[in-house]
Amino acid sequence: MHESDAIVQSLGYGELAAISADQLQTITGLDARTLRFVIQELRKMGLCILSGANGYWLPDLDADIAYQE
Repeated sequence: MHESDAIVQSLGYGELAAISADQLQTITGLDARTLRFVIQELRKMGLCILSGANGYWLPDLDADIAYQE
């Protein structure tokens, strides 16, 4: 499985389902810098990945997207 696929499959919907960078690093085997780079590339491809103090997640409502803009 490609690292980006593992990241996308690990993300939950809504901030309450956020997954930490440490957890994503464990799942993917990536270091912190590479993980951030892959997430940046996924965002450039159009995937809306939100982030905050609790980690990374996918929006569960359109309001999540509007809030981040």
